[in-house]
Amino acid sequence: NEIGYDAIIDFVNTRVTSTRAFECLNTDGLQVCVGLFGGSGNFPLPVLTLSEKGVKGVYVGRLQQLKDLIALVSTNKLTPPPLIYYKLEDINSALDLLRVGKINGRGIIKHEGANDDA
Repeated sequence: NEIGYDAIIDFVNTRVTSTRAFECLNTDGLQVCVGLFGGSGNFPLPVLTLSEKGVKGVYVGRLQQLKDLIALVSTNKLTPPPLIYYKLEDINSALDLLRVGKINGRGIIKHEGANDDA
C-alpha cells in the first residue's frame, strides 16, 4: 500500500503550500493549483518523470462547484474509471485507440512479470 494522496487541490499556491502538497502526493498523484494567487513551487523536476506525479493548473472555479464536489465525494457513490490492461507488444494499438478517444478509463501497458497491483 502506497502512502500519500491521489490528489491535492491547492487554493493558496504559495511556495510553502505547493511544495508541501507535492511532497504529500503518492507516486502517481496529481496536484491541482487553482486560481492566480500565490507564487511558485519548489520541487525537483526529475521527480515528475521518475515518480509520475503531475501538476495541473486551473484558472478559476466557483465556491459552489467545490461544495458540490465535496458533497459528491462524501456520498461514496463515485465509480472509479475502468482499468484496461494492454500487453507491451500491443502498445501501438493502445496508442491508436487513445488517439481517437476509444479508451474509456485508464489504459495501462503491462510487461511480462509485472504484478497486478502495478
